[in-house]
Amino acid sequence: MCGQTRISGESVNYSKLLDGTTYTAGWVLESLRTNDPVFKEEFGSRKVKDVTSYDISKGKGFASIVLKCTVIFEDSADEDDVYSTILKVPGFASLNETNSKGTDLIEVDKVKEKNIQHHNFECEFYKDVVPHLKNFPTPKAFDTVKWVLNQQEGCIHMEDLTPKGKVFDYFDSFNIIQIKNIIGHLARMHKQLWTMDQQIWREKFIESQTTFAEIMDGIMTSMETMEEMAKERFPSIIPLIQKYRKFCSSREFMKYGFSQSYKDLNLDPVVVHGDMWASNIIFSTNKDGDIENNVVGLIDWQLIHEGSPMDDIVRLFVITLDGNTRRQAESSLLQYYLDVLTSEFLSENRQVPCTFKQMQEAYDYIFMVQAALPIFLTVFHGRNLNECREFDSINRAKVDKVILRSLHVFEDLDKLLTGKYKHLFEKFGK
Repeated sequence: MCGQTRISGESVNYSKLLDGTTYTAGWVLESLRTNDPVFKEEFGSRKVKDVTSYDISKGKGFASIVLKCTVIFEDSADEDDVYSTILKVPGFASLNETNSKGTDLIEVDKVKEKNIQHHNFECEFYKDVVPHLKNFPTPKAFDTVKWVLNQQEGCIHMEDLTPKGKVFDYFDSFNIIQIKNIIGHLARMHKQLWTMDQQIWREKFIESQTTFAEIMDGIMTSMETMEEMAKERFPSIIPLIQKYRKFCSSREFMKYGFSQSYKDLNLDPVVVHGDMWASNIIFSTNKDGDIENNVVGLIDWQLIHEGSPMDDIVRLFVITLDGNTRRQAESSLLQYYLDVLTSEFLSENRQVPCTFKQMQEAYDYIFMVQAALPIFLTVFHGRNLNECREFDSINRAKVDKVILRSLHVFEDLDKLLTGKYKHLFEKFGK
């Protein structure tokens, strides 16, 4: 820790390691006192007694741990007179823990290099792209450290948004207003990406376009598991899984969907979050701590890539919405996305560069690519449910809910592949 960031007489142990990482209390304090304007102005002169940390990502993180670090001052009046901040540290502990509960859904050894790339791309996003986005809900990043395997542990030090809101669990469901608010933010972001200097982001994240391939083997395994899980209460999903197993595991179609389909529709790419699901979206809370509809933060950008403007919207729909709500959203919110986009472009006397027909077809392609994702995530997160017997009936209801969600997705996949896109099934599914 640099001498100029220390305060004489404070009793904090600068060398204290934080929750099993290589990062120390001293490193966090140096970053806060150097990079965080709120901490510098309001707390910078106060002596620090301790920095504590705990992992708030337990059961939710795929490839990182998220440490909430709390700075306790020598003169803290009470337990609320502290300052909190976030360290996101990439690693494999969460994946290893979940894999230990059944057949490996993601083979860690195969994805190590990609995970390093994912973290480093997220660092570049916060450093190079976020400063150019206006009024877009991402946490402020104070420092980023690239990950070099066996040499340097990566890290993103960022603003703590947990006092401002909460996230949902995979087994929860969003409502239409929440989805509409997210889509509004995405549309405004896309407009900014299309009108800013393209050198800021174009071609920088292209290598992660086919990240979905990393879980293709896991999808195959999870589809087999789902047949067993669903046979008593939702048997109608089984013939659909069997019919579309080959299609959903086609790496050729996956690559086409993510890398080429939007180009064939003459759509410009955007920066895609890549992991738009419940635990990566922080909603505001009311005075009682209940979740409201406003978006506080879109977090965890490590699967960022360049791709279709419909990529995040599809993932959001198939993972966070029950079948009835998703179908309602598809009938109205794609038009809402285009309306917001049009308004943003017209405010600068520009013409919107896409049509509803283009967006609908782009949505269809990404929907067909990601249709099996709810099955994979149901099996993955089902392993992390509380195993105490007193929760059995609750867990059963949770699993039933998301199996039904998966069934409705596969019913709609069937409509697409027996109708307008029958040629794709003939090419990739037989």
